[in-house]
Amino acid sequence: MRILIPISLILFMCMTSVNAQTNANIPGPENVLVVYKMPSGSTDTLGLISDSVLNYYKTARGIPVSNIFGLDSLVSQNITISGVTHPVIIAEGGNIIRDELNHEWGTWYATQHAWKYFYQYIAAPIKEYIAVNNLNSIDSGNPW
Repeated sequence: MRILIPISLILFMCMTSVNAQTNANIPGPENVLVVYKMPSGSTDTLGLISDSVLNYYKTARGIPVSNIFGLDSLVSQNITISGVTHPVIIAEGGNIIRDELNHEWGTWYATQHAWKYFYQYIAAPIKEYIAVNNLNSIDSGNPW
């Protein structure tokens, strides 16, 4: 019994400090940026699927046209860092950015070449699109 009271008190204090979740500040369509892979032709299955998902969200969620950004350069590239060139590929149906040399060597970690590809062909274009189109209301999902 001596232990039950302190534990109950601690639990009570913890429960009162938890904030209740509410529906306040739910992001609206103006706070969302839909990024998709633009189809590169009628045989680009991933691009066609991405296009279908885009059309669903655009219609179902009412996403404004200004909040839709298509990436059209998601293809394998040779990336050079400090004079060393590695082929970086999009693998696994478009889900993985892979340094092809490291894959052949059996090294499975992300390399500087793969990160440079990600930044150059994905992150930087998205960042530029947001800045150029003044989409300050896009919610990054980062609470900090």
